[in-house]
Amino acid sequence: MSMIKKLKSLFIEEDPNAVPTPEQQVGSAVKTENTTQAETHYTSIPDPVISSVSDGKTGIDPKFIDILMRAIEATNKEGFDYLEFKNSLQSLSKLDMDEATRYKSSFIMGKTMGLTKEKLIDSVQHYITTINQEEARFKEALQKQKALQVGGKEEQLKASEADIAKKKQQIAQMQAEIEKQTLQLEKIRGEISEAIIKIDTTNAQFVAAHKLISNQMLEDVQKIKTYVES
Repeated sequence: MSMIKKLKSLFIEEDPNAVPTPEQQVGSAVKTENTTQAETHYTSIPDPVISSVSDGKTGIDPKFIDILMRAIEATNKEGFDYLEFKNSLQSLSKLDMDEATRYKSSFIMGKTMGLTKEKLIDSVQHYITTINQEEARFKEALQKQKALQVGGKEEQLKASEADIAKKKQQIAQMQAEIEKQTLQLEKIRGEISEAIIKIDTTNAQFVAAHKLISNQMLEDVQKIKTYVES
């Protein structure tokens, strides 16, 4: 059993039927030299919060459990401390023994290796500090991801909204111009109709005047031919 898997088993009861993620398969083969590797891992995660993968027990993405286990492994103290105490508790849990007896028995075992209550509590605090530091690194990486993936898109969103507002204004201006030109068009059509009526009326009046005079002239021609001798 790998050290990471062994450490994880102290805190998480894994589903034996769960399929390991690619991160777990790769991570188990990589030796952790220091906790900055976890920070590098955070920056390589495209979306470090939303994940459809879980361990089948806690519902937590197992890659984050692995990161914390690597951090704990990297800061593991020599000798019998909280991790060994936790391992002893786990071993005793298989026996028919109540919780108080398990804790007392594990501590007695640790005392034979120089463990004291103060050292045990201090070592617990040491690992809490370790995972708190890991949390700080994670939050820093998360903020960078947010600035990169959300901040940039928010600027794009603002630019798109401004562009849409500008186009809407242009459309409104064009609509106003269309309405204005439509009114002008109707006015021109009215003027054309009015002009045609006037022209037709003038033409009719001219034709009537022409007919009146020309008819009189034609009548006079006939009368001249009749009444006037050569």
